[in-house]
Formats: sequence, structure tokens, C-alpha cells
Amino acid sequence: LQKGLSLLSNSTLRKAALVKQACTQDKKHTIIHTTWKLELIDRQKSFMQSLQKEQEAELKVAEAEMEFFRQLVCERGL
Repeated sequence: LQKGLSLLSNSTLRKAALVKQACTQDKKHTIIHTTWKLELIDRQKSFMQSLQKEQEAELKVAEAEMEFFRQLVCERGL
């Protein structure tokens, strides 16, 4: 690598350095993006867990109402 770089003109070597700098920045942005994706997944999981608890509570109410109607229907012989 060093031998190949030493053969480059100063102008081309500067451009190679700029490419390396851009590549490094791109990798940093990729890491930041991945970090935010993980944060998004954590927040979605927390939201879905809260939603599930609320739905479980709604199911208990619905089951109690269904039992009330079932008893009512049985009492009337329907």
C-alpha cells in the first residue's frame, strides 16, 4: 500500500485522503443510524408491551360481560 501511494502525484494523494475521510464519516453515520434503529426497536417494544397490558385488561372486561350475558341467557332458558 505504501509503495503504491508513494507513486501517486500530490493532487491524487490529496484526493485519496479525502476519499478515506469520506469513508470514515460514512462509517460513523452508519453506526449512528444503527444506534437509532436499536433505540427505535426498544421504544417500539416498550410501546407494544404497554399496549398488550391494556388489551389484556380490555379482554378481562369483555370476558366478564360475556359471562354476564351467558348467565342471563341460561336463566331465561334461551
